[in-house]
Amino acid sequence: MISNAAAYYHSPTIWVGSSAPIVGADVDVSKLGEEVYRTTLSEGITAKVLREGMFILDFSSWPLGRALPESDVPDFDAVAAVILKRVTVLNAHLACLYTALSRLQNFPLEKMVVSPSDLISQKSLDDTGMSFGDYRVAALALARYPSTYAQGIPTTLDWRIVHRSVIVKIETVTESFRLLSTILHHPDPDALFLADLHVRSCKAYEDHNYALCLVTAWTIAENLMQRLWNRYVDENRLRQVAGTEVVFINSDRRDKLIKSRDFTPSVISEILSLTNRLPFELYQEISKVRQARNEWLHDLRPVSRDDASRAVKTAKQMLSLVDKVDLALPLESQIHE
Repeated sequence: MISNAAAYYHSPTIWVGSSAPIVGADVDVSKLGEEVYRTTLSEGITAKVLREGMFILDFSSWPLGRALPESDVPDFDAVAAVILKRVTVLNAHLACLYTALSRLQNFPLEKMVVSPSDLISQKSLDDTGMSFGDYRVAALALARYPSTYAQGIPTTLDWRIVHRSVIVKIETVTESFRLLSTILHHPDPDALFLADLHVRSCKAYEDHNYALCLVTAWTIAENLMQRLWNRYVDENRLRQVAGTEVVFINSDRRDKLIKSRDFTPSVISEILSLTNRLPFELYQEISKVRQARNEWLHDLRPVSRDDASRAVKTAKQMLSLVDKVDLALPLESQIHE
């Protein structure tokens, strides 16, 4: 494993920049590989974007995503951990990209989730050599070469070009990486993973896989509610009793409050609501999502579209309340008549 850069194409395909490189009935394919944006993110990750909609991130200076030393004996689990960490970052970027598109261009792009097979591997940010896990991704990368098009047919009719109707502006790309940088630099190490889960739940919703959407979104909400509860417990470690500050919650009591099965998500949400740590409307929505999740988990009761939508909304609100991560991913339908 010697590649330090990982890239992806958005699906459905997009253009990045001020306009599409169309000349008459053809596309100037030589401009597809043109660099239109470059930046350095928190934690030393560098990124660049090509006009054809390829997003490339270099993890050379980020230990969690950096390639393992060549001298090491290849270990599948160790290599997989690096690849999956890169995937998490790219999915978090997708969440940020959809948020920026919604706010700056008022456009709800259909969601995607990056998987390891979607990755394009490069040695570095500017290395031209690429390796692929999916032949469709390879075909998109070859679209910048005129020899890959059928002779006598306008390039605009090629499947790699014909559906590129969305233009993502540079200011939108800039905002997406600004948001990603705040997540990478977040004091909570789980913030990156939760952003990844959020885009996965939205993708599941748009695929009408409402059960997957619900359980994924509930995972986010429950994790953040537990963290909110932990904060409340720790903030009450010391209290004034009869005019003297005492240890109100010692280590044994803390373990009982945080680790005991007596304090279920239901009980925790009740206490957080009673203490005004959880806004009442959000408490009500969490209760509905938890009930829907339990009904599906125990009885495989069908999950409705409303339940899935409520779960995504609740996860978003919890991300904002607890982690101050403000994402906005408008939900679309991918079933077309």
